[in-house]
Amino acid sequence: MMSARSLAVTFAICLAASPAPAQQPARDGRPLAKAGTASIAGVVLSDEPEPRPLRRARVALSGAELPVGLAAVTAEDGTFAFDGLAAGPYTLGAGKEAYITMTYGARRPGSRGAPIVLADGQRQTVTVKIPRGAVIAGTIVDPEGQPLPRAYVAAMKYRLDTSTGERRLVASQSTYTDDRGAYRIYGLAAGRYVLQTQPRLLPVPADTDMRLLSTAEIQQALAEVRNGSAASAGVNSDAAARAESPRGVTYAPIYYPGTPVAAEASTLTVIHGEERNGLDIQVQYVPTSKIDGVMISPASVPRGTLIWLYSADPSVSSGRARLTGPDADGRFSFNGIPPGQYTVAVRPSPLGGMAGSPPPQTATGGTMYWGFASVTVQGEDVTGISLALQPGITISGRVVFEGSRQPTVDFSKLRVPIPAMQMANSNMPMPIPSLQLDATGRFTIPDLIPGPYRFTRSNVPGIRTPVGSWWVKSLTAGGQELLDGPMDLRQSTSDVVVTFSERATELAVTVTDARGHPDPGCFIVVFGSDRASWFANSRRIAAIAPDPSGRFTVRNLPPGEYLAVAAADLEDGEWFDPEVLQRLAASAVKLRLAEGERKTQDLTIR
Repeated sequence: MMSARSLAVTFAICLAASPAPAQQPARDGRPLAKAGTASIAGVVLSDEPEPRPLRRARVALSGAELPVGLAAVTAEDGTFAFDGLAAGPYTLGAGKEAYITMTYGARRPGSRGAPIVLADGQRQTVTVKIPRGAVIAGTIVDPEGQPLPRAYVAAMKYRLDTSTGERRLVASQSTYTDDRGAYRIYGLAAGRYVLQTQPRLLPVPADTDMRLLSTAEIQQALAEVRNGSAASAGVNSDAAARAESPRGVTYAPIYYPGTPVAAEASTLTVIHGEERNGLDIQVQYVPTSKIDGVMISPASVPRGTLIWLYSADPSVSSGRARLTGPDADGRFSFNGIPPGQYTVAVRPSPLGGMAGSPPPQTATGGTMYWGFASVTVQGEDVTGISLALQPGITISGRVVFEGSRQPTVDFSKLRVPIPAMQMANSNMPMPIPSLQLDATGRFTIPDLIPGPYRFTRSNVPGIRTPVGSWWVKSLTAGGQELLDGPMDLRQSTSDVVVTFSERATELAVTVTDARGHPDPGCFIVVFGSDRASWFANSRRIAAIAPDPSGRFTVRNLPPGEYLAVAAADLEDGEWFDPEVLQRLAASAVKLRLAEGERKTQDLTIR
């Protein structure tokens, strides 16, 4: 069975209207800013009990009338000014070394703040307060307790990766240790952090092992240096070398206070202006392993076929993949692999001929082959991996329109790429072929690997914005709606139906502050009351900043029950995080939308 909201993404993009023409560029290729008579002046202050002006702070101004933005540096008294501005809304931010960059009107670092709306001839005066960042400092030492220079150190935070739906550790600030092994990370926003260090290795190939010498090897080497002979000093070099088998090792990323496992790391909570010293970490060696196996193929393998090794740990960023090629017998190996969970994969590739030659047709209609296996490495070699290649599956169906008229679309001329997908439970991105519609609106997506998927984009034409006058209403297979959950591809199917409609729900929201004034410095979040819809890029979750008058409109939410709330302290994308939605639900207003209904809702931000 398949459960894929992203096929609708494809068709929405297929039918999307042409983009608006770009503004006429200046002679040097950059768009010209509109001249005007308005201005913004202000002062940057430290955000502390007794604020003081900050000199040499950086101030940035952006807006629709400023295609490339403007920048200024504050004077000795912390003041700045921007003159000759056209009427319109602007966003202003300020920052300084060791301080936190803030947007004017923002309630916390990273939130969007409030626009500054200028009329012709108006002079707006503003004050921007920026807090001093927190400091984390300490020393990194090697396994023998010696200071470790040039080690990478990062203060990391858990964030929701909207492309995968997983919470991952992402570096907020990072640095390197000095010659004494000391580090100092400054300018941190208040919050919770996980501290990680990764020693810097010499530039060697990724599959090269470091060797941890045995006692016998060290004794042998010392004897050779003292006596100039491997047989001297009574040391039997051959026997000694065989006494202890050397093993490959590498430096593992270590999390404070001293664990290679991210889930076991201590969480450090800091406030603005705080300095935390003595956060020392001793790095560790971990054994490395070899992974080897054989690729079993039903046809000859083209030259250049690659086998990939990806980290399958959902808590940390994937980093770079390892690549290798099979030999003539299909055998492959990866060396120097630290402990962890991995996916070994052959991504879809043609078989049965040399690279570039037409691939053969198979009984299932697939022309591309794939294979992957999950591998757990725990310090010992992993052998005998069998990577059996199989043909991909095919998804096909049709596009239908509900309305008083049919659109005039020449489907046969539309050929567009499907948005990037990522396999759930791995860090392996999947290349997907372009989609071709025939003249009747039928489509076929061939050569897909069976398994669960997540798509990596949410701003899809047809979901929140119309395609002409049409909206994506549903995506079904076997009569089951596929848009309200992560995509699950298991077998080929030919009965997929993508439905577009002229009717769409419309929810108009006005947000005000506690005094009844419009408050554009927030996000309005509308999300389904059913937790099953709380996943990355869900069509039942919408978060849009209101206009300067505090108004907001969202269209094409599917019929159902929703929660709506005005939130002032959100960062982009946080509204897809189930933990954040659970917190917002406590103060949200409940409402229900019927098919095609238009509704108005007032919200107050507190």
